Amino acid sequence: MMSTLQIVVIHPELLGTYGDIGNARVLAHRARVRGIPAEIIFTPHNQPLPTTGDIYLLGGGEDRAQIASVEALRSSLGVLGGALDRGAQLFAVCAGLQIIGESFPGVSGEIIAGLGLVPIVSLPGSDRIVGEVLVKSDLFTEPLTGFENHRGRTDLGGLSPLGRVLVGGGNGGEAIAINERVDGLVAGNILATYLHGPALARNPVLADHLLSRVVGALPKVPEGEEIAELLALERRRALGAANFGK
Repeated sequence: MMSTLQIVVIHPELLGTYGDIGNARVLAHRARVRGIPAEIIFTPHNQPLPTTGDIYLLGGGEDRAQIASVEALRSSLGVLGGALDRGAQLFAVCAGLQIIGESFPGVSGEIIAGLGLVPIVSLPGSDRIVGEVLVKSDLFTEPLTGFENHRGRTDLGGLSPLGRVLVGGGNGGEAIAINERVDGLVAGNILATYLHGPALARNPVLADHLLSRVVGALPKVPEGEEIAELLALERRRALGAANFGK
């Protein structure tokens, strides 16, 4: 029996605007139904990050909350970096994606220094990107789905994206053709995306991918748990995934 899987939700009171706390509950559930003990550790901004986490989660949030979160995280940067070095995983969504980069736009477009965990830069766009998203990732057979709501545009600076955007804006770019748009990033033990939904509820295959990066190969979920996959299939069909092939 493996030790208890620790899922750390970073600053849920600041970065939980779009239900991204649900990502932790999905991870814990999909671990437990396979017999893997799991606990969720909620860490508010006025408390230090635990050093023993296996998966750390950063969610989405409004501008001021995002700035408050990154300022609080500066004192825990060594903890987060150390966790990644020992094999922990970081899953960052929307504001969380911007926070882990070199910089991101503030409330009035001013540039805020990020944590610098990855060499990406986010800049303000001319308008908000809002709506459903369909992303084809080489990591998975079927496309990923989600909902996006962000003004920032993120330049990956040569890093690999999570996938190519089939529907929606993704990381954005004022003059980027739809067939050139990408979403998120994959860099070492960091995986990030602009997908809300929550992303792991809408894409159980993505949740299992994160789990497998910590615990290794996963057995199939028990009978009766297929509802998550059925709902994911329904959402893909609603976005016309079949029109884009596999």
